[in-house]
Amino acid sequence: ASLYGVAGGDSTDLFRLADCAAARVGSAPYFICMDANTNIDDNPHLLHMMQHGWFNVAEGTPDHTMHTYGNIPDWDRVTKCPRTSRIDYIIANQAARSLVTHFCYLRDLPAKSHVGLQVTLDLSRLDIRPHAFLPPRLTLLTTELMRTTNFRH
Repeated sequence: ASLYGVAGGDSTDLFRLADCAAARVGSAPYFICMDANTNIDDNPHLLHMMQHGWFNVAEGTPDHTMHTYGNIPDWDRVTKCPRTSRIDYIIANQAARSLVTHFCYLRDLPAKSHVGLQVTLDLSRLDIRPHAFLPPRLTLLTTELMRTTNFRH
């Protein structure tokens, strides 16, 4: 799944919905790639997810706390300073985490304010083979998101 957190706002309901959507796949591998617009440690639901079977795939790499966003013109994508932060993540459930063989930061992308995240997977590690593809029910998820966040045009 891909998720974009509310810039300058509270995305807890959005994170909760993503967590619920992931729960629907049971024990199948599931990744959430996100510009959370917050640090994992600053959001109660993201912390809850980390304490209940979710993993930041950058954990364990030498620079896993590296900042991934800089609100500075010509940021070098390395230097930590008051206008940079860690807001971009790839998180995985246990089954997905077992597929990860490598994680790295991409500092040379054309996007000037973000560092890219790249994960390499070994799909031969899959314990199960899918027999059918079931498309996501985006309409139901979108309706629930609008209801829980009091969405207005």
